[in-house]
Amino acid sequence: VKRTTELFYLSAVLFVGTKANPHPNVLLENEALKLESETFMERFLYQSILPTPAPTAICHDDNSFNTIIRGHAVTCEYIAFTQYREHLCERKVRHHGTEKSIKVICPKACEFNCVPTAAPTPSCHDHDDFSADIKGKTVTCDYVRFSPDDIWYNLCQQEVPYKGVDKKLKELCPLACDHCDPSPSPVPHSNPPTSPPTSPPTPCNKRLTDQERIEILKQKYRDLCNTEPNDSDQSKAFDFVLDLTNDDCPQVDPVDLQRYVAALFYYSTGGDNWTDKGTYLSKDLDECDWSGIKCDSAGKITIISQNENNLVGTLPSELECLPELTQIQADDNFLTGSIPNEYTNIPKLEVVDLDNNKLTGTIPVDIGKCQKLRIWDTDQNLMTGSIPSSMFNIGTLQALDINSNSLTGTISPAFSRLRNLELLQIYDNAFSGKVPASMRLLTTLNEFSLFENDISGVMPAGVCGLRDGDLQILIADCGGSGPKITCDCCSRCLTPSRSSRGEETKTTSFSRDW
Repeated sequence: VKRTTELFYLSAVLFVGTKANPHPNVLLENEALKLESETFMERFLYQSILPTPAPTAICHDDNSFNTIIRGHAVTCEYIAFTQYREHLCERKVRHHGTEKSIKVICPKACEFNCVPTAAPTPSCHDHDDFSADIKGKTVTCDYVRFSPDDIWYNLCQQEVPYKGVDKKLKELCPLACDHCDPSPSPVPHSNPPTSPPTSPPTPCNKRLTDQERIEILKQKYRDLCNTEPNDSDQSKAFDFVLDLTNDDCPQVDPVDLQRYVAALFYYSTGGDNWTDKGTYLSKDLDECDWSGIKCDSAGKITIISQNENNLVGTLPSELECLPELTQIQADDNFLTGSIPNEYTNIPKLEVVDLDNNKLTGTIPVDIGKCQKLRIWDTDQNLMTGSIPSSMFNIGTLQALDINSNSLTGTISPAFSRLRNLELLQIYDNAFSGKVPASMRLLTTLNEFSLFENDISGVMPAGVCGLRDGDLQILIADCGGSGPKITCDCCSRCLTPSRSSRGEETKTTSFSRDW
């Protein structure tokens, strides 16, 4: 080490000295040159002992990635050449059961300095001859590849018989299960190509006819949304979103579930006869830009609003497949049928505004699952049955507007649990019994209208006490010579024989901009 240092020192002296004086024999007499030589040597030695950065392993794009964003099929290859690359790379999507940024899935296309995602080894391949019966379904590697995330994960962990030996399905279908062993490459990171490749990144192992591809897609829609693409309206919606132009590999046929459901709403409610279709069902526009639809920043539908637009037909149960949906608005139309109980599976549902239609059936029995519900407005329909007990578990409920139906039952003491209730309109139904004293606990109540029912007795003093607070409107059958209920504190008393149908008695209304 000492000898090497001396050689470096001498080399530095000679190099610096030669620059200043062509005669080496006078170099060391020049202290300034000596100092510069020592500085040069120190810098040289310091740089020589710095660690050289290890080459960055190449980041491989996941060629199985395929999703729908704003009506377009998006793959890593698409991202590499689109002008919207920077925006897309920052978006989060669900992929194989996990929410990830696209830049993590497509690091090469996004030029993302990521932890390398290794490419599968050349020997990693699915067994095309594998087929097993699992819960009555014929399962192949292709079936696994296109299963919903939760089903996909469970299938890959299953043990199945294969050629006389029990094996985990992920070992038989490693590509479909994303179970290939990684083989990191030491090649430095490179930028995406400047021109599109001439062949698809994932070759097809099996060429399919259009009809085979359609059947695969239909099964994917069935599994994802419990829908039947062969039914009349569903078939129209499926044909609308069907796109077989990309390739004849099944893995590039995208499932556009949100667009399918939005199109199905149009066909189920007689969209061709809507008063104003606007841009709804426009092929050239993303569904988020269709008239009456609003989406969040991630492009997920949050509001469907088609008030006073001549809607007929029935409400499709498939709206439950819009997980970010918060509002369903379709009042003042001609809708028939019942409100699907499946809507209680929409986790973020806040507003159901369907008054003044021809809806029948009951309030969905599982409505209590909608723990974010604020407005339930289904007055002036033909609905029957009682108020489900689960309704009283919705602490967020602010308005229950169910007047002018054919509802029965009593005013349950459980109403007292709805501590945020501001509007309660149950008039013009067939409710019976008495007003429970526990209603005094509804201190936020602004209107309570209960006339044109078979409710009798005396208005509880506690309820009258609310008139000194927020309760401004209290209307009951307390007028005439034979009142059904005694109420000295009501803001308005109607005679029992008076029919409310055709008479404007609704004094409180909620803005449609909920």
